[in-house]
Amino acid sequence: DGNTLGIKETNMYPGLYGAEHAFYLKNNSDVSVPFGQIIGTLPLANAQWDAYKDNIQMRFGEVTANTWTGWNTLNWWHTTGANFLATQLAGNTERQFRVQFYMNPGAPNSLQGSTLQMTLGFVGQTP
Repeated sequence: DGNTLGIKETNMYPGLYGAEHAFYLKNNSDVSVPFGQIIGTLPLANAQWDAYKDNIQMRFGEVTANTWTGWNTLNWWHTTGANFLATQLAGNTERQFRVQFYMNPGAPNSLQGSTLQMTLGFVGQTP
């Protein structure tokens, strides 16, 4: 719907750095005020939430600028979220971004081989 992105990371295990999942975001606005930030969040917890929320971390990056946010737990992204733009996303432009997951080495062995499937949300805000 333009406001969310479905992500799936398969065959996870403790210590895994998952693949970089690339996606594009576009500012469709033709007004001159650019978005100052884009907040990435996990809008809804999934069925495996209790097992994953503190054992899996996530970060966002911008491909062209080669930048990343810090690693934060899924629970942190669900409750807090953060801006991940390297620079403002001006009107009628798009850029490529990425998201990556990491399973903590101390995660329970019961999570070995699991599949993480979730929806990421994005909100554009003016400065």
